Amino acid sequence: MQESVVTVSVSIRRTLIEGGVRPERIKVIYEGVDLDWVDSQHAPAFDYGNSGLVVGTVAHLSSEKGHQTLLEAASRVLSRVTDVHFVLVGGGPLMSTLKARVRELGIDEKVTFTGFRSDSEALMKTFDIFCLPSLSEGLSSGILVAMASKLPIVATRVGGIPELVIDGETGVLVPPDDADQLAAGLCKVLESPQLRKKMGCAGRQRIEETFTLERKLNETEKLYLSMLASVLDQSQDCG
Repeated sequence: MQESVVTVSVSIRRTLIEGGVRPERIKVIYEGVDLDWVDSQHAPAFDYGNSGLVVGTVAHLSSEKGHQTLLEAASRVLSRVTDVHFVLVGGGPLMSTLKARVRELGIDEKVTFTGFRSDSEALMKTFDIFCLPSLSEGLSSGILVAMASKLPIVATRVGGIPELVIDGETGVLVPPDDADQLAAGLCKVLESPQLRKKMGCAGRQRIEETFTLERKLNETEKLYLSMLASVLDQSQDCG
């Protein structure tokens, strides 16, 4: 019987090959976005105060997601662009540590921690920029939804993220764990309404062309049918 390993990014495929899995067994099927569902989401009423532009992230508050770097970058951004608010959506073990760092940086009026939100995808519609400063990442469903929501992306060049975000076209990619570069990327997008709109529209188009739920389901069905055909061929040979 033909056996396949399905993975959601080329990055993970490389890791599996390094771990000894034969390349021909691995099939990359990207996650897909239900565009009708995304479009049906409405931004909830959420008061960020007199915030201006909103930079948001949606991720578990754990070390690999790079929130510490985001806060250091936020401090740098706010010294240059004051009319901006940072929103961290998600719960996790670093909540108290991150809040303490916000107080140390003196930016507590410019940062909101929402905790876990079951409506995080809808909450993205209150953002102007989606930021994901991960230190490692397989493939980010948050970035997929953000791009489908026409948000420009500022993220780190790790794991499967470069497979989603085209640097300079749908967003800005920066090295991981580099607050200066992350701040520079954020300022570049914050300071240009035209660039935000251009990247947001390009991101939506990329989702429509490559990362739809329909495409994912079709590719999954095609793989299963191929495996079934292989089994049937083997059974006929035995007969």
